[in-house]
Amino acid sequence: MSNKGLKYLLGILLATAVGACKKDDGGSAGTHPQYDKNYYGRQAFVIALNSNYQNYDSALKQTGLIDTLASTGPFTTFLLSNNSLPPYSFPTDINFILKSLILPGNVSLKALPFGRNQRFTSLMGNHIYLSKYPSGTDSAAYILNGTPVFAVDNSTTNGPLNVIDQTIPNLERYSSITGFVQGAKELTFLSLALRRTGLDKLLADTTRNFTFLAPADDAFKKSTDGDLNSYDGLLQADTAKLSRILRLHIIGERNFYTDLNRQLGNADTMAITTLLGNDPQIKFYASRQWWGATYYFIGPGNWDNSTNPPTAYPAGVYQINWVPQQDKIAVNGVILELDNILLP
Repeated sequence: MSNKGLKYLLGILLATAVGACKKDDGGSAGTHPQYDKNYYGRQAFVIALNSNYQNYDSALKQTGLIDTLASTGPFTTFLLSNNSLPPYSFPTDINFILKSLILPGNVSLKALPFGRNQRFTSLMGNHIYLSKYPSGTDSAAYILNGTPVFAVDNSTTNGPLNVIDQTIPNLERYSSITGFVQGAKELTFLSLALRRTGLDKLLADTTRNFTFLAPADDAFKKSTDGDLNSYDGLLQADTAKLSRILRLHIIGERNFYTDLNRQLGNADTMAITTLLGNDPQIKFYASRQWWGATYYFIGPGNWDNSTNPPTAYPAGVYQINWVPQQDKIAVNGVILELDNILLP
């Protein structure tokens, strides 16, 4: 994908591109007697002129959002390249996706302060979370909901265009972390443990932000602890013990998986303070190989000290049919599902 393809495109009148949109004064765009540089410089027409976004353009027309992006706005739009949005067969919730990636108003990403997960409300009414990180000399990296943003702040006459390439970002779909856990069929053990300890109420609190490292059912089932590896065990387990374990999985701020990777940087390990406090802390670390790095979490109790050297039993991101279950977004935080339980 070339940034040149997203530059401000004006100079010709494309009757075929503008026929689907209505001019603000009620007249037909196709019959307007003069070339209106302001009108035809709006996002709908700039997008229509670029073949890299033909699938997105088709989705705009299918949902009726083409008229929205041809209006005065302003809007800040995160459009999806052809690499992100497949042709012909759009997701059934394509209207939700597109509206979740359009912000009312003019938001310059370059003007944002450096910081993590700055929250903005979309046309859909849910939120997106923008992070801006230093990147090299006099440059920055931009992340939306844990997904990189390319070609930021491309100018149109009704607001800036930004590009998401290769993927559709995860979007805020859940009212709370507790709401997500209760509806996830792979988190039934965890849901029971949260209810028994009363931590389901904490993770339903939308006045706070959390990162919840959520062990999947498979993580509970493979535990050698009889209090954890069955429903009966969870029902009979000491709630203080369960609460101590679960609090080790709750970080008191919002982090996407990418945020943790960036915080770790080139280091091998990074200590993370959870709701259990500074002692013990969990560790986030990278197993670095020649082809790249794989990232894991480990708790103080995930070591077998009877071996020499001690054997680690870390927790990675849980996968369902080879799809990593990370960055599930709720109003009050992010859920990263794990394939093992972290132990204090």
